[in-house]
Amino acid sequence: MLFLSYTAFVIIAPLVILYAIGYRPQASSPIPRSVGVILADAAPNGAQVSINSISYGSLPRSIPNIDPSVVHVQIAKDGYTPWEKQLEVKPTQATDIRSVQLLPSTFDTDSITRNSTQFETSPNNLLIANATNKNTLAVYDDTGAMVIPEEKLAGRAIAISWSPDSSHILVTFSKNTYQLFQVNTSSLTKVPSKSLTGLTTIHWSPSAVNAIYALDKNRSLVSYTIATQRSETLLKNINIFTIAGRSLYYQTVENSLGVLQLRSKDDRILVPDATKAVKKISATGDGHVALLGRDGELVIYTPKLERLTVSAFAQDMSWSPDDKLLLVQTAPTELSIFNVDNERLFSIHLKDLHMVTRLSQPITNARWFPDSLHILYETNGALMFSEIDTRDHPIAQVIDSNKAPGHLVFGDESKSIFYLQHKGKETNLVQTWLVTQEDR
Repeated sequence: MLFLSYTAFVIIAPLVILYAIGYRPQASSPIPRSVGVILADAAPNGAQVSINSISYGSLPRSIPNIDPSVVHVQIAKDGYTPWEKQLEVKPTQATDIRSVQLLPSTFDTDSITRNSTQFETSPNNLLIANATNKNTLAVYDDTGAMVIPEEKLAGRAIAISWSPDSSHILVTFSKNTYQLFQVNTSSLTKVPSKSLTGLTTIHWSPSAVNAIYALDKNRSLVSYTIATQRSETLLKNINIFTIAGRSLYYQTVENSLGVLQLRSKDDRILVPDATKAVKKISATGDGHVALLGRDGELVIYTPKLERLTVSAFAQDMSWSPDDKLLLVQTAPTELSIFNVDNERLFSIHLKDLHMVTRLSQPITNARWFPDSLHILYETNGALMFSEIDTRDHPIAQVIDSNKAPGHLVFGDESKSIFYLQHKGKETNLVQTWLVTQEDR
């Protein structure tokens, strides 16, 4: 029996291994054929997949036994624009198309307020602070109902930000002047903010209650507490800084790269001479720091302080929400992706800068979709949505051809986006849905 069991194992085991890696027997030949598999999924749920016009049912789905070749894949759902590509299926390999995002064939857009100039949603996306062209500020819910009446502003707002606990709203004007409001149940109360005048690079503290980090006129990093209206100097001779998690990364005027732990106030220099003076610094929660030099050089320092040169001529950059990819504007009409740490992204190799979009018109305000696999950008007055998967071609779709330049906020579960839209001579705050009524 032992001999028979051993013999059976020797015969069957290789067949099982061959089957597992994609080989299939052929009736006409003793030599097994190699096949591939397609892994498919899409958002929203309920989409159907077909390969070479043969339906394979609803997603998510693993489709085995695909002969190696270039196949036509279509993912479709009622009410949405179908996703279609010609993709190569390779023997004994999986072709991954699990990052498909379907968009409605017709977008529904709801008007929130009229004559808007700036807006910002609260951290929980339940409220919207809106400034108008009459220099007033009011708070609305996401249906457009005013929940807190208007307050007069000191001028034309150029930015609005909420405190992390939604208790305060900071309005920024030109010449580094500000107005601060406490958000009550049914009113906005002005809070003395003269001490904020002249501060730049303002960030709300992620750890201290109603505290602000900023640079003063002497290039010192200060912490400003709203309750006491007092500033504390933390660091001097700071060129630029940013906050990631509970860490504050900064570059000094001598070009040293350092990090300040906000809770412990532990401060240390990471790189004594990081690079030339930078115009933008951005960091991830795990300690990757991207520095965009004033001359266009873009570099990344890893948590182990390895220096990665991304581009010699970059114009802007931003980390993906999962902190694994860097979106880089390499030219006025080009967007690229640098893959820092996403091993599942087969279309862009690790440590590779890969161009994903090139247009004939300038691209502005590029930003990530929350899934870290799609991007939005503006070109020639249109708001575009594009995947970063360049296999066959990156699929892009126009969301709105009348978007006003600038700010954009994602709604709850990324099912909608808020932005300013041109409508005749007016600029209105609108909410455009990225899913149909049935999927809301």
